[in-house]
Order: sequence, then structure tokens, then C-alpha cells
Amino acid sequence: MILRKLFEGILQIQYFQFKVINFDFRQKKLVFGYNDAGELYAINSTRNNVFSLIFYGGMLCFPFNLIFVNKFEEVVAFVVLYGPVFVFCLRKFLWLIRGYERITITSTSIIHEFVGSFWMKTQIYKYAKINDIWYIPPIYFEDSFDDLKFKFFLQQSIFSRIFCSRTVGALYLTHINKRKIHIFSKLSFSEKEFLFNEINKRLENQSIITEEIIKKHLFSDSPISYGFSIEF
Repeated sequence: MILRKLFEGILQIQYFQFKVINFDFRQKKLVFGYNDAGELYAINSTRNNVFSLIFYGGMLCFPFNLIFVNKFEEVVAFVVLYGPVFVFCLRKFLWLIRGYERITITSTSIIHEFVGSFWMKTQIYKYAKINDIWYIPPIYFEDSFDDLKFKFFLQQSIFSRIFCSRTVGALYLTHINKRKIHIFSKLSFSEKEFLFNEINKRLENQSIITEEIIKKHLFSDSPISYGFSIEF
């Protein structure tokens, strides 16, 4: 009992740390409508956090160190070695401060676009190649410790997705190549449900991963592929 409380206290501290660094400056934005062809489109702002903004912003300031370099050879070496890193950090920083996603739900596919930075390739997912689509409803645990572990897991996942990827994920697609596709960030339950239903209308024999399945496999080494909600 004492060991459990000690572990819970440590987890509370770590959870609070993740909550702080995952604080974002972007107001949630979800806009949807219909284009001239009658196809549903939805636009969602990306998500950032304190750590990622400071890290990538700091990396963009790194070239100012060149003012302390006097030799031409050293300048050339610096540009050659750091150039690709600078381009990557600039691309990521622009995405964090102004990027947004757009999906267009056609009769045959989902067109997933990334706007606000460069080298953002549009993805097209044909319905015939989508094995699954799901979203995670709000989950409530009877045990407060399981609830804390789940929230901690979510904050870890959010941090990892923001820092390393483009989209945190409020909707999920499993493509034919078994790749899990993350779409959008920070949606409310009703928004996730609406988009899921709109997409699922055009799909057959699809399934949703339920709350019971998540609870069963959440803290075990299960091969099941599940997403996560971010309504905490």
C-alpha cells in the first residue's frame, strides 16, 4: 500500500510535468462544409506545445553563431553540416505555429492535406484500402490509479506525436499496409463522432474499437492497435 502511494506520487509529478510542457498556444479550430461537388471537407488547426516551440525555435537561432566564426572554411563546413538540420527545423517550426490539416471526404477516398509549411505531401486514402476507422470515446476508470496511468500515457503520447510528427490524432485509419493514420487534433467527442459517422457512411464492414477493448489491452503487451483521446 505504501509502495503504491509512493509510485502514485511519482506518477502525479511526472504527469504534471507533461501537462506543463504540453501546454499549447493554439486555439482549437474545426471548420467544415461542402465544396462545389457536394463533398464534405473539414479543416482543423494543428497542435503545438511549449517544449517543441522552444526547441525548434532555438535551433533556428543557432546559425547566429556564425558571427563568431572568422575562417571561410569553417563557415562552409557549418553550412554544409547544419543546412539540412536548419531546413528541417524551419519546416517543423512553421507547422507548429501556423499549420493546419484539411480532409475532403469524396465518394471514393479521403484526401488529407497539410497546409502551413513546405514539403507537406497530400495523402489520398482509397476506401477500398482502408481496413478500419475509429475514434476513442471518453474513458472513465473506477480505479483512480488506473485513471492516472491512462492520463499519463496520453500525455506521453501527445508529447511524442507533437515533437516527432505532424498530427496528434483524434481520428484513426488503419490502411491496407497496416499503417495507422492519425487525423486531426484536439476534437471534442461530438466532433469526433460526427466526422467518424460521415466517413463511415461511405465504408462497409468497418468496426470501432470500444472502451472495453481499450481497457482490456491498455496496460498489457497486446498487439492490438488503438488510438487515444485527448479530452483530459
